[in-house]
Amino acid sequence: MQRDYDSIRQQLVTLKETGHDIQLHLHPHWLDSSYDGSQWQINTNRYKLHDFPTVEITKIVSSGKKILTDLVGDTVFAFRAGGWCLQPFTEISTALKQNSIWLDSTVYRGGLSDDDERWFDFSVAPLKSYWRFSTDPNKEDKDGTFIEIPISAMQLTPLFFWRMALRRKLMSQTAHKTYGDGTPLSYGARYYLQRLTRSTVSVASMDGLKAGLLNKAFHDEQASGKQLFHAIGHPKAMTDYSLTQLENFLHKRKNITSVTFQDFGHLRPSQKNSSTLT
Repeated sequence: MQRDYDSIRQQLVTLKETGHDIQLHLHPHWLDSSYDGSQWQINTNRYKLHDFPTVEITKIVSSGKKILTDLVGDTVFAFRAGGWCLQPFTEISTALKQNSIWLDSTVYRGGLSDDDERWFDFSVAPLKSYWRFSTDPNKEDKDGTFIEIPISAMQLTPLFFWRMALRRKLMSQTAHKTYGDGTPLSYGARYYLQRLTRSTVSVASMDGLKAGLLNKAFHDEQASGKQLFHAIGHPKAMTDYSLTQLENFLHKRKNITSVTFQDFGHLRPSQKNSSTLT
């Protein structure tokens, strides 16, 4: 575990030194999980930050920011909730404020999960590149003390998921084999039934087969008038196929300007005059 820690620490430092941005993303159920010497015993009884008492929420956020700050300097001001579980926001907003975290990037418009452990609802979020909010990330507040920079979203039909299931059965697994041994947490049967029977909304993603839809997601965002395209990815879901799709996407759009959250520092709400948003 010490070797793992040292490797991750060096990766973060190297990323920072080469121009990448390091910000806070929390999956607090790891605090209740344990390593038995050969594998992790995962406990998801407290999957969301909201599952912890208020005092512990503040300690978790403070500890996470301190660990990152010790590694990359005092540049941590943005947050993404683990599993998109950001609501109710008021239960975690104090902890974020106390740690000078003023930018969130969890929301994706139309996103919805009715899973008991991982509930969130972004179905009525603004159709904008960014907005200011106070107590509810779905409601724009021009005098709000937080900024939301949402993840780009796209609509998926059941056909995509049927094709995904079929391709996993029939195609060579070499190009679709994920790097490493990390796996996502599974959902209940209802989650998969919904995706096989009706259209759903997903984040723009460079993970696995979804990377093949980057062009679709980009066009959808352009059509909605947004100025930002914001795709996400997880190392545990990267494959030869997904990285090839990402490379092809970027090759076709050499005029794209890449930015990090540091480039949005001018949006930080002023504590003295929070009514001006440039």
